[in-house]
Order: sequence, then C-alpha cells, then structure tokens
Amino acid sequence: MTLAAMKEAAALDLAAPVSSTPTAPPGVSQANINTIWGWGLWIFAVVAALALLATLGMMLFNHFNNRSNEGLGGVGKILACCVLVGGIGGMVGSLTGT
Repeated sequence: MTLAAMKEAAALDLAAPVSSTPTAPPGVSQANINTIWGWGLWIFAVVAALALLATLGMMLFNHFNNRSNEGLGGVGKILACCVLVGGIGGMVGSLTGT
C-alpha cells in the first residue's frame, strides 16, 4: 500500500454514525429479495438432499466391498451446512429488524 493510499484511507470518515433505519438500494423491493432468498433456499435444500443421498450411497457401496468407510465425515459436513444455511435467515432478519 502506497503512502498516498494510506493518507486517503485515513482521510475517510470511518466513524460516521450508522443509520438505524436502513433503506434498500434503488430498484430493489423486499418482495424481490424474499423471492430470490426463497428460491435459493429451495435449491440448497435439493442439492443438500442429493449430496446426502450420494454420500450415504458411497458409504453403502464401500461397506459391501470391504473398503474403508470415510463417508461419515461427509454426512457431518452436509448437515453442518444445512444448520448454517438454516440459521442465516434468522441472523439476517435480526440484523435488519424484519
């Protein structure tokens, strides 16, 4: 980072008060965001279900072929992602006040 860039960054007012009533950018409505969020959650749910079935199928295949079965870690990762994505809606809602 150059000295000029550091001076410019220091000149910015980073301590400006934060608005307690945030406004959406122009052209964006709450209905559009909710629609996009809903589609995203459904797509994630389908992908997570398919990944879970594929991981369980891999575990079953490895079990019957007497191979090492390391697929259980995959199940844990998928379920952890489901918990994370499921909680994002509540976190965003509490931050935005909706």
